[in-house]
Amino acid sequence: MSSEFSLSEDSYNGDTRSTAHSTTNGMSVFEQPSSKDDDTQRTRELPDVARREQKAVGILKSLVCFMLVVTVAAVGTAVYLFAEDDEKNVFESTFRGTSSELLTIARERADRVFEVVDSLAIAATSAAAANQNSSWPFTIIPDWAAKAENFEKLIGIEDPIISVIHIVDNDQREEWVDFMGAELPLLFTDAEKRGNLEKSTKEMLERTTPFPHFYDLDSDEKIVPATGPESSFIAAEMTPYELNPLGLTYINYDLRRSSEMRNLVKIVNATRRPAIGLVEILDPSGGGVVVESQIMQPIYETNEPDAHDGKVVGISFVMIRWAQFIESLLINDYSDIYLVLESSCRSGSTADANDMTFRIGGDGNVETLPNDETHDSGYDYLKQSRGLVDLDIDPSEIPAGNCVPKLTLSVYPSVELEERFNSSKSLLATLSIVAIFIFTSVTFLLYDYCVGQRQRKVMKRIQAQELIVSNVFPSAIRDRLYDQERQTKNKDNPLAFDDEAGNGGAVPLADLFPSTTIIFADIVGFTAWASAREPDQVFILLESLFSQFDKIAYQQNVFKVETVGDCYVAVAGLPEPNEDHVVAACKFARHCVVKMNEMTAKLEVTLGPDTADLQLRVGIHSGQVTAGVLRGERSRFQLFGDTMNTAARMESSGEPNRIQVSQATADLVVAAGLNKLILPRNKKIAVKGKGEMQTYWLRLGNAKTLKKPSNGGSMMKTLPKLDETVATDGSNSDRTESDGSDFGMGGSSTEMTKRDRLVEWNVEVLGTLLQQIIASRDSNSSSQLATAESSRLKSFLKRTLQKRYWVSSSQSFH
Repeated sequence: MSSEFSLSEDSYNGDTRSTAHSTTNGMSVFEQPSSKDDDTQRTRELPDVARREQKAVGILKSLVCFMLVVTVAAVGTAVYLFAEDDEKNVFESTFRGTSSELLTIARERADRVFEVVDSLAIAATSAAAANQNSSWPFTIIPDWAAKAENFEKLIGIEDPIISVIHIVDNDQREEWVDFMGAELPLLFTDAEKRGNLEKSTKEMLERTTPFPHFYDLDSDEKIVPATGPESSFIAAEMTPYELNPLGLTYINYDLRRSSEMRNLVKIVNATRRPAIGLVEILDPSGGGVVVESQIMQPIYETNEPDAHDGKVVGISFVMIRWAQFIESLLINDYSDIYLVLESSCRSGSTADANDMTFRIGGDGNVETLPNDETHDSGYDYLKQSRGLVDLDIDPSEIPAGNCVPKLTLSVYPSVELEERFNSSKSLLATLSIVAIFIFTSVTFLLYDYCVGQRQRKVMKRIQAQELIVSNVFPSAIRDRLYDQERQTKNKDNPLAFDDEAGNGGAVPLADLFPSTTIIFADIVGFTAWASAREPDQVFILLESLFSQFDKIAYQQNVFKVETVGDCYVAVAGLPEPNEDHVVAACKFARHCVVKMNEMTAKLEVTLGPDTADLQLRVGIHSGQVTAGVLRGERSRFQLFGDTMNTAARMESSGEPNRIQVSQATADLVVAAGLNKLILPRNKKIAVKGKGEMQTYWLRLGNAKTLKKPSNGGSMMKTLPKLDETVATDGSNSDRTESDGSDFGMGGSSTEMTKRDRLVEWNVEVLGTLLQQIIASRDSNSSSQLATAESSRLKSFLKRTLQKRYWVSSSQSFH
């Protein structure tokens, strides 16, 4: 049974905490992690609220950052689309306004052309009526050059051809030759005076055929006289007087040879109304195609209202080129647009085509496009159209095979025009919004970073305080303190106690623990040793020893109550009740005594001689205690009761390097089946307030096995188990206190051990000084040589000091 309670080296340095088992059922009373996991375990014991909150805040930050990115993208896209849509709206509205204005001007200009044609017919009729000595066709509009200039200005189109066509019957051709022979010098001279001739009057006369004619380019005789019974349509008055490809003038040219002109004359003669033709020809200068329109108005012998029923004696004629017509419309900044002239019927080789397309370029030049080129169909929704010419002629009046077109002008925008409205404003607006969002986000992140840094500092401080609280108060008491803090009226200091107002309704944190074991461990010789040491050396010793005691306490499930000076107070059996509290306390006490000797031997080299002479005196008592938090300034977890006083007396009346236990503790040890572990003292001790008491020593081990190692090595490997007896044959089972080999540290070699330790310390100090001297003398020497020299000097010092101490000891013996 007793073998179930064991304490070996493995129980201290192993991977698991030493475990006490019940002697009745063999069940584990407690199991805890090893010492190497102390800090981790204690950290885990801290409330994880902060970590959860930090994780939640981190998730929230990620969500906010994601929302910011999405918001920036959404707002930037929306702003860009809105700005782009606004630019598109501006483009569309501007185009509609511009095209509407352009179409209005075009209609006005077309109406003006027909007005000029009508005025020209009236002028011709008036001129014939005013000359009593002439009649049609032998009449000329007086002062033709001046009148032609006025007509040209009224039209407002560059280089129109204005003419009066005389209808000359077959029997009038010879007379016509004589008539034109007399009138042409006057017409040319007048035109030359106004600068309307390409050549001089003489040259123009030489280049004019005196009789009605037409041209036959396929015959050797290019000029063919007009013959036949049909009347000739001859242009007399004309502006400008151009030369044809043969270098001759168009005067006396018979227009019957042109099918377009002949058909128009037939329509005018049949309907007695104006007519218009549309023809597409090749540009003689090689610049593509040219779209022309001929407008004709019948001329009557008189201007009387009923004259329309009379004979048509002539025709007023105006020919315009639509490219020049469109150019005349560009009184404003119209460019990068398409104009489509749609005809209800067309004559010429391209009669199958119903429209002709013109493009106004960015430089304002008008280009006539081939039939296979047209506007961008993507802009059909912006089409603006208006009728230019609608003579409203009854189709039944038009000779068969002929057509009077209705002309409609449509305007379309171009990609280049839209690009002019696509400024960088939308992009700049988007970038501005994005920049504002980025600046706001960076500011927020910077602020969040600063707040996070501050919170991390606060959190570190809180965690450090939490760790301090966890070290001062047991976890159960700590949790109760937190719960009470939420209920107390004094939020600033929940542990404060108001002696006037009472405790504010908070119940004192106090409990009665009926079964506990108190351990008092005092360092013997500490006061004298500390008086000869620096403060930092004193704290080095205490921190080194007490930190090891803390680890042992944690391993053995012993709670550290406090340290008073050099006295270490601990308790087993609270705050968590433990049936085997006495076993845990005994294990703790034995480990502390052994660890004390081990640590003082190690620290002697740095803390000076006599450090290893310090010893631990331990007292243990078992009983009930009242434990709780005494509220007030610097509150802490404290124990009260007679058990505390008795345990203190056990320590103060004990001996160095020994563990003294009370009768109550000894009874619990015996009840645990460890009766061989204790030995009664020879005589009772006098305890203040208690009288004489029988106490016992707790066995540590054989003196030979527990002798302090001179090299500072561990003695824990030789520590016997709690249920192990030193003499296996039972010869030592009745040893008394006077032997002391199993219950404390001792032996005949004490003086030699002290001498060796003193030698070691002197060698270490002097060796350090010598190493500094060597380094200062030869700073250029290698570190390896300096170290070797220092080692050699240390060996020499050690031998010398050992020899000196040996001689001194021999002389003293003799």
